[in-house]
Amino acid sequence: MHTIPRCDILVVGAGPAGSCAACAAATQGVETLLIDAKTRIGEQPHCGEFVPAQLFTEVGLDRGSIMQRVESMETRIIGPSNEATPASGQHFDALFSGSELRGRERVEKPTVRVTTSASPGFIIDRVRFDRDLARDAAAKGATVLCATRLIRRENDSWILRHGGTDFRVNPKFVIAADGAASTVARALALRNPQYVRGIQVEVPLVAERTGTVVFLDQELVGGYGWLFPKGKTANVGLGVT
Repeated sequence: MHTIPRCDILVVGAGPAGSCAACAAATQGVETLLIDAKTRIGEQPHCGEFVPAQLFTEVGLDRGSIMQRVESMETRIIGPSNEATPASGQHFDALFSGSELRGRERVEKPTVRVTTSASPGFIIDRVRFDRDLARDAAAKGATVLCATRLIRRENDSWILRHGGTDFRVNPKFVIAADGAASTVARALALRNPQYVRGIQVEVPLVAERTGTVVFLDQELVGGYGWLFPKGKTANVGLGVT
């Protein structure tokens, strides 16, 4: 087993949080090691790729990662068919209901309440976005290793695996930026928090859209559905407990 001579801070996970943390540490002259289990940082992003416009005014983000501008968010609240009348004081841009025939039986369709609100922002290319942040951390002096996994903790040492070879590092601090199913938390025997499970696919759009869509329904317990457009395609997903 090899030992990396010096590593003051070990950052596990090269998503936006991990790369920004590694960049901040390296900028201060701290010996920083940033690792990510993926062979290529940023691939298969676990998000809808939407960020508010204000983020680009507060953080120096590369606008080359922008895929589409978004102007609004449409919220669709799906409810029972007997909720066809909005509650007092509520206003909806549109309200859909009706019925359909299934065989000889008429079945009432659910009510869909639609509201639209301003929500300026951008759909970004998360793969490029993540890689740019990791490159920035490397440019500031951090060591970045892809295809590198945290295997376990041994006293004050942390065992990493890269290319079939195990390495031992002895950092003063470890930053866990490796998501909900954190290997750092598991190595420290910490209890992982409860989290929502989600699935997302990229689908073609019949027509281009300038706004995002969020779906709320009692059937979507603890979560919601979404559609985030990016030109001729969209990220469509669902998250529930």
